[in-house]
Amino acid sequence: MSETFCKRKLELESRITDEVGLGEEFEVSDVFVDDVVDVILNTGCDVSNATVWKIRYEKPSGGKGEWSATLDDDPTKIRCSNVVFDEVGQWKIQACVETPIAKNYGRIVHLLVKTHL
Repeated sequence: MSETFCKRKLELESRITDEVGLGEEFEVSDVFVDDVVDVILNTGCDVSNATVWKIRYEKPSGGKGEWSATLDDDPTKIRCSNVVFDEVGQWKIQACVETPIAKNYGRIVHLLVKTHL
């Protein structure tokens, strides 16, 4: 019998907007440490003309990095497949979209990654 698993999808709001002072978003999810997840960020605007799409993160321990992303079927969303959240606690996640003349950042989303029972 072949091994199968259900791949999880996590869709969050990391809007790139002209409005100032929107603050940060807090998400409580059913993501557990070491889950394999497709992360989809809704930027709130068409980012199909960008040349680079990234999802930036900060781990609960303070380590920072980024995942390369792709444009989703919806041109307002970017996707990173097969992400593994390897630490329990509060992660910070942010969309980053680059064009030849600018970098644009979405709102920071706080994501709580839980431990298994």
